[in-house]
Amino acid sequence: MIPQATRLLEIALSHSTFSYPLFQYYYEKIVRDEIKIGGIKRQDRVLCIGGGAFPATAIEIHRQTGAKVDVLDCDQEAVQHASDLLQRMGKNKDINVYVGCGQSFDPKNYQVVHIALQVKNREEVLAHLQKNTHPGTKILARFPRAWMEKFYDRSYGKYSNEMLTSNKKLLLNPRKTIKGTCMVVCGGKEYESDSKGNSDNHWKPVGIATYLADGYSFCDRRI
Repeated sequence: MIPQATRLLEIALSHSTFSYPLFQYYYEKIVRDEIKIGGIKRQDRVLCIGGGAFPATAIEIHRQTGAKVDVLDCDQEAVQHASDLLQRMGKNKDINVYVGCGQSFDPKNYQVVHIALQVKNREEVLAHLQKNTHPGTKILARFPRAWMEKFYDRSYGKYSNEMLTSNKKLLLNPRKTIKGTCMVVCGGKEYESDSKGNSDNHWKPVGIATYLADGYSFCDRRI
C-alpha cells in the first residue's frame, strides 16, 4: 500500500524541480546521518537500490558529499521520470539511473550500497550483495517502524530483528515512517575462515550507533 502510494506521489512530483525542497526537508537530516554512519566520502562510488521516480536520497548523498551516485530501480517508468528530473536539475552527469533489480545488478564497483525502504525481496538482495561485493563494502539499509512492517515487503520483520540483534551498526532516526538505517560491512581478512583457509564473504562486525533524544551516539564496542 505505502510503496504504491509513494511511487505515484514521486511520479507526480518528478515533473517539476520546484518540488525538491519538500523531499529535501524530509531527507536532508536522514541522509546526513547515513553519510556519517557510512563514512561516505567524495571519492566513493555509491549505489542506491530503489531510487524511485524522485531519487531524493541519491541527490542528497551527492549534494552533501560530492560522491558519484548510481540509482537502480526495477520500474522502467520510474527510471525514465528520474532520468528526466536529473537532467532538468543538471545532475545527470553525477547521478545516473539504471533499470535493474538488486538481486542481479553487479555491485563490485561500489564502495557503498544504499537500500531504500520500499525495496522488495530484501533477503535476496542482501544475499546477492554478500556474495558479489568486495570486502569492506558498506551496506546501508533502511527499515520501517514495527507497526508499518505489514505495509512493506514480508521479509521486513525477520530482517529488522536480525539487524537489531546481530553484529551491526544501527542508526535510529526520529522520522515517523523510517525506524532506522542499519549498516553492515562485507567481511574481509578479519572474518572467520574454515579449516582450509577459505572465508565466506559475509558481514563483518562493526560498531553500534543508537539514536538518543539529543542526537546520535556512536560507540566502537563490539557485540
